[in-house]
Amino acid sequence: MKINFLAATIFLGLSCASTSIVFAADQWLSFSSEQKSRITSTERLTPIRIIESQAYDNAAAGGLWLPLPDGRRIYARTISQNSQDNDHWTFVGSIPARKQSVVITFGRNAVFGSIPVGDNTSVRIVTQAGKLYIAERLPKNIALDRLKSHDSVMAPDYLIPPKPPLSEQDLQHNLALVMQAASATTPAVVDVLVGYTPGLVRELGSVDAVNTRINYLVAVTNRAYSDSQVNGRLRLIGTQQVNYTDSTTDDAALKDLTEASGTSSLATLHSTRDTQGADLVALLRPYRRKSRRLWRGVAERWWASIVQCQYAGIGVRRSQ
Repeated sequence: MKINFLAATIFLGLSCASTSIVFAADQWLSFSSEQKSRITSTERLTPIRIIESQAYDNAAAGGLWLPLPDGRRIYARTISQNSQDNDHWTFVGSIPARKQSVVITFGRNAVFGSIPVGDNTSVRIVTQAGKLYIAERLPKNIALDRLKSHDSVMAPDYLIPPKPPLSEQDLQHNLALVMQAASATTPAVVDVLVGYTPGLVRELGSVDAVNTRINYLVAVTNRAYSDSQVNGRLRLIGTQQVNYTDSTTDDAALKDLTEASGTSSLATLHSTRDTQGADLVALLRPYRRKSRRLWRGVAERWWASIVQCQYAGIGVRRSQ
């Protein structure tokens, strides 16, 4: 596996500049004082530097010390350290007396992660425009005020598809399959195909960063299933860039993705889904506000025909 040295801040000049970041022998993450933190509508972003090779060694030795912006450090004991492919590996760790897990995915020139810090809150490791940051959510009242200034209506995150014409025989057959799946001891595996837009590539800084982000989302979802004792997991079978706009509403994007055909820029996702046999296809776009859309009720109504049904296994999400 190629080990990358990732820097949140790159200094270019005619002369060599010294850095204020000093690493201890086993320190894999450090904060930079050379670049100030910046604030978005919901978060404070603090620049960091990561030495991936040190993180890999520390995880293999038992766990990672996780420095926080407020000066605290917490220790996450290694639960697993798995490679998704030649370019991505994920650390999953546990923190004593906390129910949430730490999940950090390392990729080619990008890192994404989630670190629980108590009181049902967490900080995130994010990559934006090729640079690394620790992202902290702003106090709830500030974040809500800023969100309201952008969008006064918080819409539901789902749409209800029309009911298909099913015979009584079809209903009984589907129910039998659902009951069989519920009683199975082998975890159900859902194959996922993820499309993404050029806008997301620009926001994160590279296609490599987008692929790392997608691998992280799959890893953190699977860990949430495990923590919740859900007998199932997602398996990423492919990613694909599509020439689709980031400016449409998520309602419109979901309908476009569902009905895509012919020369539509999203039609290629349907073709790839059919070729690779994906159960779920999703479209990932840059974050604009807390928003995502999926068809509600698919699991209950059409679990047995997830590939054939027009509305089954289709979702649109904004990447934050």
